[in-house]
Amino acid sequence: SPYTLSIMSWVALIALPLILAYQGWTYWVFRKRVTRAHIAEAAH
Repeated sequence: SPYTLSIMSWVALIALPLILAYQGWTYWVFRKRVTRAHIAEAAH
């Protein structure tokens, strides 16, 4: 129904920017490449 479509549209308009922001934040946090030297330093 039109009411359901409007609710779904509003939820998408609110959720999509949050999801994209979260994806961007995780990309920024994990942007550095892990090398074998990093793994060797972290080994206990």
